[in-house]
Amino acid sequence: MRGFLLNRLSQSLILLLIVSVIGFLVLNLLPGGPLAQFGLDPGMTQDDLDRLKEQLGLNRPLLMQYLDWAWRLLQGDWGHSFRDGAPVLAVIGRHVFATLLLMGTSTAIAIAIGTWIGIRGATHRYSMFDHVATVGAMVALSIPTFWFGLVGIYIFSLRLGWLPAGNMYTIGDGSVLNYLHHLILPSIVLSLVHVAIWSRYMRTATLDAISQDFVKTARAKGLSERRVIMKHVV
Repeated sequence: MRGFLLNRLSQSLILLLIVSVIGFLVLNLLPGGPLAQFGLDPGMTQDDLDRLKEQLGLNRPLLMQYLDWAWRLLQGDWGHSFRDGAPVLAVIGRHVFATLLLMGTSTAIAIAIGTWIGIRGATHRYSMFDHVATVGAMVALSIPTFWFGLVGIYIFSLRLGWLPAGNMYTIGDGSVLNYLHHLILPSIVLSLVHVAIWSRYMRTATLDAISQDFVKTARAKGLSERRVIMKHVV
């Protein structure tokens, strides 16, 4: 077990290193480089851009820039935001609660609905419900999540006016119900793909459990097959 965890950890570290190198190279190879947004300012001259490059150390070789960035990252110095100059870690910290709340809610919805769909699809194999669930999972996995978000905003926010289109809460109203009202649409949208994945997993696991001898024995004794499967799978 320890060897497995160490192997997974080493793979994750290597993957993070590769992703960081690729992201760093892409940022520097784009037209304008890291200072592209400053180049959009009509009042910014080439001399100003050159001065910024020197101040930020962007006139050094890419290898030196990357090593300096990685060392500062490991030390907890993630730099400052270009937008307001605030420390990046502080900006991230202000949004951690909202992120965890949204991801936790969408995950809970996905597990609850996906488990029910997967088990029902397996116990009613090749039924209309199973076919619809399979097609729905394929659609959810094939369409980008942001498209579902745009459709949800158009239908439930713009057309029907049932749900807010953004923000975490209404300014001046920080009640729990207001938080939940704003949480409904984004959490459901984010859970769609996870529902598809979880339902397929639960269907496969349930079909495997149904073929086990203990389920056949329980069925022969008149016990509820669904209850036995739920206890074994979940």
